[in-house]
Amino acid sequence: MGTTTAGSWARTISNIFIAMKQALLDVVPLRSWTDIHIGNIRHALSLSALVLWAASLSGCGVGYLWHVTLGQATILAQQRPVEDVLREAQLTAEEQKKLHLILAVRHFAITELGLHDSTSYTTFVQLNRPYVSYNLTAAPPDALTPYVWTFPILGQMPYKGFFRQEYAIREQRLLEEQGYETYLRGIRAYSTLGYFDDPILSSMLAYDDRFLINTIIHEMVHQTVWVKGSVSFN
Repeated sequence: MGTTTAGSWARTISNIFIAMKQALLDVVPLRSWTDIHIGNIRHALSLSALVLWAASLSGCGVGYLWHVTLGQATILAQQRPVEDVLREAQLTAEEQKKLHLILAVRHFAITELGLHDSTSYTTFVQLNRPYVSYNLTAAPPDALTPYVWTFPILGQMPYKGFFRQEYAIREQRLLEEQGYETYLRGIRAYSTLGYFDDPILSSMLAYDDRFLINTIIHEMVHQTVWVKGSVSFN
């Protein structure tokens, strides 16, 4: 990477960090940030620098990576300890019951299944929307061959995630204009594969108990083992 290119990317990353800070302050006032918020956001900013640099090599759009980085950082900025949420008792009795269930499943997965021990699923984020993100898949109309996207860190993936539905619909239409058949679905939970400690999302509380148990263990397995580019194995 030449000096000019490196300088351009440094300015781009600096500008993105400034914009991200302002966007996060619009969501969560600085006075309400805790050590959890600050530590995770610092982690998000550091990782975004790596991802944006990798984007310059992979050809993945910076605009898209800005969108998902800001979306993830916003979630991290809104998380609160589960103990505080339960103590305030602002959730319904059923929702509180599911939070207790998640804590029990997390403990079982760590102590009995040997999955990665972290602070994942010990914090809670109230989303105020039914889905945390949207996944887009596509394929030619005459073949069972998925359209594949290439991402920094993750490698090749047969789906693309978006935090904002309108962005997903925009890309969906572009693919359909190219002749692909598409499927867009809402997502209630996902894993950051151990790069961050994942919070419990309010969208997850819509699951019944059996599906919720399966989801927590499923996502914790992703945190424990993930092979880049091997979607079927994962």
